[in-house]
Amino acid sequence: MAAAIETKLYVTNFPSSATRQQLQQFFSRFGRVQECASKEKRMILVFNRQSIIFSYVEFLCICSLCDDGRR
Repeated sequence: MAAAIETKLYVTNFPSSATRQQLQQFFSRFGRVQECASKEKRMILVFNRQSIIFSYVEFLCICSLCDDGRR
């Protein structure tokens, strides 16, 4: 079995009402999710008078790099 590769992905363009569980469920199709930021840890960037909410999803392993049979 290959060693796990940790990867943190910053994401935006999701509803501000999205829960940690919803983000984890959505991104789990791309690999094993280790952690998603809670609503309290999300960041807001104001750009051209528009608020952009962004967060992160941290993967334990990316499926295409894992040897766990998930693709």
